[in-house]
Amino acid sequence: MKCCVGCFQDTEVQAIITGKKTIDNCDYCKKIDVPVYNIETESELTDLFGGLIDIFSAETSLTDDYPKD
Repeated sequence: MKCCVGCFQDTEVQAIITGKKTIDNCDYCKKIDVPVYNIETESELTDLFGGLIDIFSAETSLTDDYPKD
């Protein structure tokens, strides 16, 4: 699957995608002939977002005394 620069507003993420110099069609927003990032073969964005995702916990992992709010 490929996502494009138009799928993100963050300039750092857009720069990473543009830096790959791969032009194709976006599988998500369906834009044609745009800089894309292949999420199946590239790992740079995965590494970037990994830290963000790690701070979240599944609701089922929370203890009973965790505030429901």
